[in-house]
Amino acid sequence: MLFQGVGFFMVEPIIVAVDGTAGSGKSSICSRACDEKSWVYVNTGILYRAVAYLAGEKNISFTDETALLKVVEDFNIHFIWKHETRRLFYQGHDISSKLMSETTGQQASQLAKLKRVRQALLPIQRNLALSCKKKVVVMEGRDIGTVVFPKASVKVFMTASIENRAKRRLEQLKGEDSKVVTLDQLIHQMKERDQEDTKRGVAPLVETEDSIKFDTSSKSQNDCVKDFIELVEKKLLELKLLFN
Repeated sequence: MLFQGVGFFMVEPIIVAVDGTAGSGKSSICSRACDEKSWVYVNTGILYRAVAYLAGEKNISFTDETALLKVVEDFNIHFIWKHETRRLFYQGHDISSKLMSETTGQQASQLAKLKRVRQALLPIQRNLALSCKKKVVVMEGRDIGTVVFPKASVKVFMTASIENRAKRRLEQLKGEDSKVVTLDQLIHQMKERDQEDTKRGVAPLVETEDSIKFDTSSKSQNDCVKDFIELVEKKLLELKLLFN
């Protein structure tokens, strides 16, 4: 492993912004890398999923932006994100397992199109990262390097072939979603999700010029984690944000 015993000389957290397509492995790779390096992992998608889930529970239309903003306001008051266990609590209840269905993901994508909802969630996302006590924060989502932290020290754009992404998502959904889906259905859904993410008028998913492309298609997860850690540490060393 690169840079054993690495030291830091920054007061504020070092932000590693990871954007990319759905199912490219962002969550699993980033979370495992953070486990190995004792970095903090923040998944911003969980916030959109939580608001979508709560709106659905209250039968709020995803076209009623005013009502959705009230859901965000209430959520901000009553939620707790535990960095150590990566569990999200709302009004004292762990709702993490209820947020990972494909339906909730599609609803979260609808929310992401709404400018005022995104603006309301933006300071919440930033606070999750900046309030961390550890020195390196890996934050993943769709617009981290473009909107949430445009001056992040490291920007990574993670992607994979759509077939590979659909297979991974199918494995994730086993035992999590009561609705049975096929691989072909997931490929179709992911194509639609890609269109929504890249073509939306507000904060679309884009690969910036200063981001490092990271393709996970032909690698095992272990290799992806190893390569991701090396990529991040090499970049931070180049920027003189780490020292041996």
